[in-house]
Amino acid sequence: MNINSKKILKEDKEFIVIQADNELFNLENQSGLKSFIEEHLNEGFNFYEINMQDVTAITSSGLGILISILNKIKKKDGILNLVNLPEKILKIFLITRLQLVFNIK
Repeated sequence: MNINSKKILKEDKEFIVIQADNELFNLENQSGLKSFIEEHLNEGFNFYEINMQDVTAITSSGLGILISILNKIKKKDGILNLVNLPEKILKIFLITRLQLVFNIK
């Protein structure tokens, strides 16, 4: 799985920005995203931003993937920001109260 990402400097930190789509959070690709994050964490990259603009649906498995990678990032004192959530996706985070867990911008 090829993950669309780039590095940007933000708040004096180098963030890896991942462009998400529905495919990124499905069960078939979850190990790809987790491996991507683990690889970069091992290389010393602790700051991530996931652009959710193109995500039109997310399942409980997809939310589980996000929680899993958030835990990995937090263990390294890193940051995970979720940005540009469409209204439909934001509502899911509000209903599940996950907005209290994630940095949503």
